[in-house]
Amino acid sequence: NWPMMETAINNLRAAGIVVVVSAGNDGRAGCSTVFNASSIFEGSFSIGSVHPDDSISVFSSRGPVVVDSSFRIKPNVSAPGGQVRSSVLNHAYGSKSGTSMAAPHVVGLVALMISAAPSLAGEVELIEDIIEQTALAKNRSQDCGDITGTSIPNNTYGFGRIQAVEAVEEALRLTATNVGNTGNTQNLLLFPNPAKDEVYIEILGWKGNTQFDLFSADGQLLLSRSLDLRGYDLETISLTKLPAGLYFFRLHNAEQTQSGRVIKQ
Repeated sequence: NWPMMETAINNLRAAGIVVVVSAGNDGRAGCSTVFNASSIFEGSFSIGSVHPDDSISVFSSRGPVVVDSSFRIKPNVSAPGGQVRSSVLNHAYGSKSGTSMAAPHVVGLVALMISAAPSLAGEVELIEDIIEQTALAKNRSQDCGDITGTSIPNNTYGFGRIQAVEAVEEALRLTATNVGNTGNTQNLLLFPNPAKDEVYIEILGWKGNTQFDLFSADGQLLLSRSLDLRGYDLETISLTKLPAGLYFFRLHNAEQTQSGRVIKQ
């Protein structure tokens, strides 16, 4: 029952849930092979599959969607789906291929983005836009429907192969300036950045009990500190136990949230 399925998907979106679905594994038959509910709908965030070299998986279903005469472009984006190591039956591990292996990568990316920038929770269209706009643009010579294979988006890769770090960075950039501002002055300066053993955070306009959290690039909470702020504060955060790399921080209290990144050399 397609109308019922589409209603369910739209209700999930209205509740703030990103509906990530596999595009399907019928790509060997060529174009217009995204034809199964729930991958066909406008509200579905449909995912194609790429191999480790970023080439499209031969089985990855292509658009456009013709079964409902919409001719909409699908998939939305693509993710690794060829020979992905995963758990299998009987407490073992193995490698599997399919768009059902690609879609969980995108689910994980959505979780990373919200973990790094909690103000994104429920912002379905913004989350999807960030993932699409930060994807690595990919095209090929195959034309499907009225969309050429060299267009972005196209009916083979969608907007391209997802890029997790770029999507998280864009989420942090947007939320630091546009989300979580209740009218209080937000002024936060982190220096030096890149840093070595410690980083200093100058905090203006924040008062009361405030939480500082530091995350790894894959969303793991590494450090959490409660701060009692008085409107002007200078805090020192030790990085001595962390290896060189990219990290993300979040400063938040009952009134506001601000996020950013830390680079340790």
